Amino acid sequence: MTRHPDAGWSDAESVVLDNEGIDTSRLRSGEPDMVAAGSCQYLEMLASGLSVTEAADLIGVTGSRIRQLLNQRRLFGVRPRGRSWVIPKWQFFGDQLLSGVEAVNRSIPDDCHPMTVSGFLHSPQPELQVSGNGGPALSPLDWLRQGGGPEPVIALAEAL
Repeated sequence: MTRHPDAGWSDAESVVLDNEGIDTSRLRSGEPDMVAAGSCQYLEMLASGLSVTEAADLIGVTGSRIRQLLNQRRLFGVRPRGRSWVIPKWQFFGDQLLSGVEAVNRSIPDDCHPMTVSGFLHSPQPELQVSGNGGPALSPLDWLRQGGGPEPVIALAEAL
């Protein structure tokens, strides 16, 4: 692919973007570009995610169990262009799965883009307030981390 001369992407970043089919010819550093921002966030998620083996080691199960959770949609994963699974770290709390995250993952529609899922889970939702009306809105992940039940997050996720 052709790259814009002012893009500022490293060779390694350009290779990953090319492999993902992202046209970097119009992306320039210093310019606000939603495609570029989304691409960077996606690359960050892939780079910081866990492999099947790493996830299995973290929570003390086998790789086979992790693949089973992925296939059951109880664990959210991304297979960029059919390659190996990448499992975002936000699903874990210490050395275990975040309480309620399995039910939330199952409620996310199959056709949701990984960045839609990540954006939803990291963005404050007005429906998720610890102290009722007037309290600060929490992201679904913060809601679950603070002991909130998965039901309101499931209802929101189903509407994605």
